[in-house]
Amino acid sequence: MGEDLVEFFNVDFKDKLSYRGLGEDIKEYSNLQKWIIYKSYKNKDADIIIKNNKQLRDALGWGQYEYFDCIFSLGTYFGLICRQFSNENHNASDVRNMKPDKGFDIYNVLDKKAIIDACPKLSKKQLDGLASALSGFARSTHTIGNYMPCPDSKYNKEKGFPMTRYNDRIELLYDSSSEYKEWIDKNEKILHLESILNNKKLKELPCQKNVRKLNIDNITSLIEWMEVVNTLIQNRTKILFEEYRNRQKTTSN
Repeated sequence: MGEDLVEFFNVDFKDKLSYRGLGEDIKEYSNLQKWIIYKSYKNKDADIIIKNNKQLRDALGWGQYEYFDCIFSLGTYFGLICRQFSNENHNASDVRNMKPDKGFDIYNVLDKKAIIDACPKLSKKQLDGLASALSGFARSTHTIGNYMPCPDSKYNKEKGFPMTRYNDRIELLYDSSSEYKEWIDKNEKILHLESILNNKKLKELPCQKNVRKLNIDNITSLIEWMEVVNTLIQNRTKILFEEYRNRQKTTSN
């Protein structure tokens, strides 16, 4: 297993894609703007980085799978915020209408006054925390720690748009009545999902459920939820990297 695989544990997969019609490298853009560009200009889903690299899949022990998807979806929660708080300059609920701008700021999209009006007790620190958490999630959502193999193509369609039963993959993973419960239980340790499935804080936060309107209580919960998610993704990335290193050592001996 070559050393070049190390980069896949440190990179935002969006940086490795091509964007037809954009004509430039996206690495200089902010995290959230990269995500918007990805939604607007992408030719392929970011999971193609894993699908097209057998060496990487084998290094992770995922060689037998052909379907992959994110565990946590930024789009679900960013869309929720945008539908309520988008400003007059953007149709922010449809990110495909947004154009690249290196001076982009989250409040080019969101109406700060509308947020403050709806949540008058929201402090400046919390408001800054919303922007920071969204930025972190925009990057981590397409890093290796947020990806897992899926048992079949049907599983891949259980969440997303149009939504069938689940807002987000995490809701499917938690659902004890899911037809995939046995598969999830069997693969929980192999896929290093324990820290996610057993995280009490994650389960308790209301934004894991289908929140339709944000107020001071659930917007602060959403900030906290995203911070928890970002930490879980980063930690799982480290675990996957350690597993890769161990496999590499075993192969070379």
